[in-house]
Amino acid sequence: MNNEKLQRLVKISQLHYYQHLSQSQIADELHLSRPTVANALKTALKEGIIQIKINDPLADAQTLSEQLADKFNLRKVILCQPGQTEDLLENLGQAGAQYLQSIISDQQVVGLSWGETMTAVAQHLEPAHRQNLQFVSLKGIVSNSAQTNFAGQIAAAFNQAYQLQTQLWPVPVIFQKAATLKAVMQDGFIARLSQISSQAEIVMYTVGTVRRQAMMFNLDYFNEQEIAELQSKAVGDVNAHFIKADGSLADEELDQRTAAVSLANLKRAPYSILIAGGQEKFLPIKAALTAGYPNVLITDTETAKALLENK
Repeated sequence: MNNEKLQRLVKISQLHYYQHLSQSQIADELHLSRPTVANALKTALKEGIIQIKINDPLADAQTLSEQLADKFNLRKVILCQPGQTEDLLENLGQAGAQYLQSIISDQQVVGLSWGETMTAVAQHLEPAHRQNLQFVSLKGIVSNSAQTNFAGQIAAAFNQAYQLQTQLWPVPVIFQKAATLKAVMQDGFIARLSQISSQAEIVMYTVGTVRRQAMMFNLDYFNEQEIAELQSKAVGDVNAHFIKADGSLADEELDQRTAAVSLANLKRAPYSILIAGGQEKFLPIKAALTAGYPNVLITDTETAKALLENK
């Protein structure tokens, strides 16, 4: 192909794809016939002057999901679009509600955590009906401050969607003394709730950080010295259990004072669903995955990429 013909193919291609001119407009501008322009575009495509690439975000997300599931031995990975705090919560909530409602069936026990992410899930529930379904909390719901942990709102939303009554642990999640927690857990009602929660077929929970503004640090469970100590050795919490970077417990003594379904029982659930995203939660998400607590992950694509790239 001589240079003159090559230059004409490039010119026609640029006018069509860069300037978005129609074949007729190009023909008028270059004083050519429309069939000549059409043939030129076909030739340019055949010769590789024009290359068409289609970016399919759904396909990219599917690849990310499969790679992440393979890396952390997960049964399912669901990805949503990233965003700033409010947008990310909205995206996570929608994805979480859709997945959770797709797997809930009759005769099941479903364990629920609390927090802003779980609130977003609750806000996206659709009305549904199941036979002999039970919702239970995964940890104590009573806080020592005026700040809400959203447990009540979450329970109300699930109650409305499924026309049932969520069973909540009417105790603090952190006790001052392990002996006090042990005594409380021997109460018939609390003991029964704990047993039901620990045997849930589906559990959905999130992770917290060790930033000073983290919810767990603003419910008046800890003093400043205790917060500083946790920040020095933990990367975050999973269902109120503070963990190190490898997913192991950061404070054994504290965990004996924690009223929450154990990490071992979260791990053994057929559907152990971790829903969390965003850069600030990367470390606790990675720690939870490293320890193998969840078998289902719902997160955003940016967090997913970071988890794959991080060794």
